[in-house]
Amino acid sequence: MLAAANFLQFCKGGATQCMKITWPELDAIQTETPLIKLPDLPESVFQDILEKRGDHAAVSQLFPSAFQEFLDDCYSQEHLRRVTDADVDKFLKGKPDLSHEDIKARLPEWLQDKMTGFLPHLANELPPRRSWDHTIELIPGKEPPYQKNRPLSPRELLVVRKWLDDNLTKGFIRESRARCAAPLLLAAKPGGGVRICQDYRGLNSVTIKNRYPLPLIRETLDALCHAKYYTKLDVIAAFNKLRIAEGHEWKTAFITRFGLFESLVMPITGRI
Repeated sequence: MLAAANFLQFCKGGATQCMKITWPELDAIQTETPLIKLPDLPESVFQDILEKRGDHAAVSQLFPSAFQEFLDDCYSQEHLRRVTDADVDKFLKGKPDLSHEDIKARLPEWLQDKMTGFLPHLANELPPRRSWDHTIELIPGKEPPYQKNRPLSPRELLVVRKWLDDNLTKGFIRESRARCAAPLLLAAKPGGGVRICQDYRGLNSVTIKNRYPLPLIRETLDALCHAKYYTKLDVIAAFNKLRIAEGHEWKTAFITRFGLFESLVMPITGRI
């Protein structure tokens, strides 16, 4: 944690968001997570860190090793960028509608018989129930927490309203009466536009983790080293192709200014 003297300076960071926390919650954090005692440095040092100024290696030498992960995150190129009016405008405008003829004209002749795989409207259909529908197993005696809605600007609320209407029309979400709720997060996409995610960290903290091993990148690359041709497939809204198992939908409930909803498909967000 940052020293109180530097807290306001820390909050001036462009993508910092402060949330309410109760004293019992703060005590629990301090019990589970050891406090990091920071050196007494000028506020300008912390401002430089938050604005990615200065030499990362030189700054790292000023802080204890337990603080290095935070420094790495600050200097990382990947960060949550504020949503601008231009991002909102691009989201509200939406993607251009392509006709059947437009898509056919863009496909090479050898892919014409696979044209149905490139039709955008098919990505907007609710997938059928299947044996691999996603289950969310809770730790015995635990329940997903209820979290309050986070405040958004009037322009951001326009984005949320459009996103809700679109996904209700597709059948990807429905109104909920669950006793839990996760807030929404809005982030700007690298190329412009807005990405909407549910903050399921509270849900993740009470789920039984599936420890099935993921493929190792190095092994995968080694297996491809002698290949001559490589194919890259980008599946539109791939997460939405997977249904939430029947009876588990309530655990995905998320709260908005416009009501409480739950997902019928895997949301495009962090793990759940």
